[in-house]
Amino acid sequence: MSVPHAFTSLRELEALVQLINSSFHEIKHACITQGKDFPFLNEPSTLESEAIVVSPEVVKAGSVITAAAYQLVAAVRPPTLTLFAQANTYFISSSLGVVIQAHVPEILREAGPKGLDIKGIAAPTGINADKLGHVLRLLATNHIFREVAPDVFANNRLSASLDTGKSVADILADPESKYDGTASAAAMIETMTTDGLLNAAHFSDVLFNPNLTNSGEPNETAFNLAFKTDLPYFEWLSKPEQAYKNKRFITGMHAGNRISAQGVILKGESTRFDWKSLPEDSVVVDVAGGVGTQTLTLAKEFSHLKYVVQDRASVIEDDAHKFWNAELPEVLSSGRVQLQAHDIFAPQPIRGAAVFIVRAIVHDWSDDYCVKFLSQLRAAATPSTQLIVIDNVIPYACADSQPSLDSDVPGAANVRPTAPAPLLPNFGAASLLTYLADIAMLSQLNGQERTIAQFARLFERSGWKLVRVHTDGFNYHDIKTIGVPA
Repeated sequence: MSVPHAFTSLRELEALVQLINSSFHEIKHACITQGKDFPFLNEPSTLESEAIVVSPEVVKAGSVITAAAYQLVAAVRPPTLTLFAQANTYFISSSLGVVIQAHVPEILREAGPKGLDIKGIAAPTGINADKLGHVLRLLATNHIFREVAPDVFANNRLSASLDTGKSVADILADPESKYDGTASAAAMIETMTTDGLLNAAHFSDVLFNPNLTNSGEPNETAFNLAFKTDLPYFEWLSKPEQAYKNKRFITGMHAGNRISAQGVILKGESTRFDWKSLPEDSVVVDVAGGVGTQTLTLAKEFSHLKYVVQDRASVIEDDAHKFWNAELPEVLSSGRVQLQAHDIFAPQPIRGAAVFIVRAIVHDWSDDYCVKFLSQLRAAATPSTQLIVIDNVIPYACADSQPSLDSDVPGAANVRPTAPAPLLPNFGAASLLTYLADIAMLSQLNGQERTIAQFARLFERSGWKLVRVHTDGFNYHDIKTIGVPA
């Protein structure tokens, strides 16, 4: 039975259902073509089983399904139910923090696919079993873990992704070393669901405080109110008493880089940065590059280049050296890779580099602070130096009616909202992580995610010119913006 033409809203619902259906068939076709099944939600996955999920055609179709499904739910559920559910999602965050700190993913991995009752899950840490059961049931209702029998839970595809791979005995023997030697996403998720949750509770306090609402200072944030400190977040994190949280944060960043670094640094949807064309022994500086995960990807691929990884002394002197000695020790001894402690706001010690890479750093700072450190890079640059900023690009949630940069900057048009109707132009929930990161940066650092136009203005203020935009994948994250000295 066809929907009457006058029933506009009903026709929109039908269009959303059709988008989901057609996108499913695209995923089905990809699976059949590649000879791979789609990973089952109720079973822990592997890197091999997840390979189909990150293939370009499946990512694109999956993003349409995600956007359409969330929009369909928003459309068909009574508004007050949706608003109450959204307003209470902080309990999902706090529950994730609980199960990570109670080592539930590791306990259930050792228990096996049949699962374990709540008393057995709670026993290793002494947490109240009945209360933990409530936590697990909330998460299972959101498809994180599964309840295989009353009060018996097992890992599934999502919860298993929180597993560090360590034995429960080893974790209990030394809880503060839980993330050492791992690349576990749980490290960053624990940070988000503990410290980040406290920041969020104070976000509105900052916005309505007349002394703080217009501030771009890194120590006048919701984080400062939550933790009662005058120190900026990264300075606070480096204090000896925050050693565990610092290690946890570094591991979380390392895990994120492992997932995306190779694709981000080597690939581009519109064009690729031509690393091979750089002259022999050209110097590539990874500014605030953590332990150097993305530089490792480059060093393995392009042996004709030299690299410098810069970050805080606490990162370089311990974690970075451990990382490289484990992964590729010969490049340190040969001098092809140097590890250098450096404050990004101090004069850049590497003069005349071929490339400066700045990944996931610009979003940590307000505009004035970005201009300060980008200007230091400009002062050390030659006319041929290139600046690669790899960060989120945040599109509008409406159609961009003034795409002024599209004709001026190659690749900029590729990050304009282009979702098929009736989806939100920015793909709605499929792009949600970028917008959540935007608020996280605001609450913790007074940073922000930026539009292409905002990147162009930052470059102009600091002596650079935006000349190219490279997209990586389908969603609006980890975009490379390329600048040259103005």
